[in-house]
Amino acid sequence: MRPEDDDKKLLFFSDEQDEHRESVYFDALIDLKQDFPEEVEDLEFVETSSDEDYPVDIDTFPSLVVVDDNRVLFQIEGHVGTKEEIINPVVKALSGSSGDR
Repeated sequence: MRPEDDDKKLLFFSDEQDEHRESVYFDALIDLKQDFPEEVEDLEFVETSSDEDYPVDIDTFPSLVVVDDNRVLFQIEGHVGTKEEIINPVVKALSGSSGDR
């Protein structure tokens, strides 16, 4: 693992209301685990009832956020048509590159 990636973290916010909408996110996370096993393994799953303080305001669920030292690198929320709409920008955020996978 590269030292600059140590603080990058995935946060998944759920209101547990629409499992169908969340399934695209979970499919994307399964694919992302191949290239970023540690980041996906350390994914923080946050329910709407959580009292934790996070560096992002979430109004729409589900939401997936990539943070680096409490700075938001990428955020996607709500309905997503394909898992690629999640995977491609998350790969960019986690790898720190501007190129595709």
